[in-house]
Amino acid sequence: MAPSGAGKSSLLAAGLVPALAAGVLAGSETWTVVRVTPGAHPLAALVAQVAAVADIGDEIAAVGPDVFAGLCTAAAGAGKPWETTSSGRLVLVVDQFEETFTLCRSEPERQAFTSASCAAAQTSAALVILGLRADFYGRCLAYPPLLAALSAGHIALGPISTEQPREVITRPAELEGLSLEPGYLWSVPLT
Repeated sequence: MAPSGAGKSSLLAAGLVPALAAGVLAGSETWTVVRVTPGAHPLAALVAQVAAVADIGDEIAAVGPDVFAGLCTAAAGAGKPWETTSSGRLVLVVDQFEETFTLCRSEPERQAFTSASCAAAQTSAALVILGLRADFYGRCLAYPPLLAALSAGHIALGPISTEQPREVITRPAELEGLSLEPGYLWSVPLT
């Protein structure tokens, strides 16, 4: 949770996901990561992404939270025949979760999406991470499954300073042994 423009998406894509792939948590280098942005039809987007990883066809148009949790369990071991679903794990990264409120016009779909996401988080096979703009935190509290999930733990990020965008751009490159072309940062507006 952070204000708009604080770097939530960058933190998830360039920080968290690579750290998991590097094994920052025990066994995380073998976990399956699924990234989804809710869009206008968040449940459909979520099910499609997880079904693709679980190698389940697109014929699944709508599922309930329990069925979705089962999909997450299947996806946790997808593509890793040496793992069982108990040793595999699905990391479900829902970036820009606020789109659930800004783009989705269907309250039943919004409720189903939040219930499915929270049901997945209740399984041992999934780790669910939501990237959310701070000004939508209150809207999440109106949904009992989200209220319980957000009460369990969240990380709040403050706004970034005018110098921090430079590090957000250069540090991931440096960690990979790369450098940016001279003058590149001065051609990109950083405020």
